[in-house]
Amino acid sequence: MRKDVQRNVFFVGSALTVVAIVGILCFTFGRETSEQHLARETAQVQAKNQNVANDLLGSLRYMKDPRTGICFAFTPTFYPNEFAFTTIPCEAIPPELLITPTQ
Repeated sequence: MRKDVQRNVFFVGSALTVVAIVGILCFTFGRETSEQHLARETAQVQAKNQNVANDLLGSLRYMKDPRTGICFAFTPTFYPNEFAFTTIPCEAIPPELLITPTQ
């Protein structure tokens, strides 16, 4: 009986040692470094910002007020029927993109 107990203790001890070593190796080598983490997060932010810029540029419209001759760039906002406006030089707008409302 004593030999069985010794064999079981040895087996359990060996198994726990193997599990501990595997856990330490996975923890040590499976993690990304802080530099890798920062690089990955930076790339994700840059990709998201690029998508936002592409969406915004794709939604920009240009209009010339026939009463004043002032040109505007505008884009829809997140709210229905609301737009963000800014004045821009009329010469900067390609003619094919310019909307001139009729009165």
